[in-house]
Amino acid sequence: MAANAPPHTIPSRELEHPSPNLKAGRPPAWSEVLSSEDPVAIWERLQVFVRSAVTSREANLDEVTQGFFLLLLATGRFDAYKEERFSEAEIELDLMSLFRLE
Repeated sequence: MAANAPPHTIPSRELEHPSPNLKAGRPPAWSEVLSSEDPVAIWERLQVFVRSAVTSREANLDEVTQGFFLLLLATGRFDAYKEERFSEAEIELDLMSLFRLE
């Protein structure tokens, strides 16, 4: 993550312009998104994960994504995944274990 980005900033982007990978129906690779250090791309990828992990229809997915994004940012998880070269499967497994604690 870029060191100058405030941790409370929530990225926003017009929903009419999803990334090319999302248009094709597949999320981009975590390694690609984390390497970009683009908070909007990371947010979008995390939102895909949250949508797949949340089972409650009553859940506010934006709020869940926001809380999870801030948790991962505050704990340095995004940087750790990148620096320690986690595989896609390792990132997903770690996210799932953290998500269940949320």
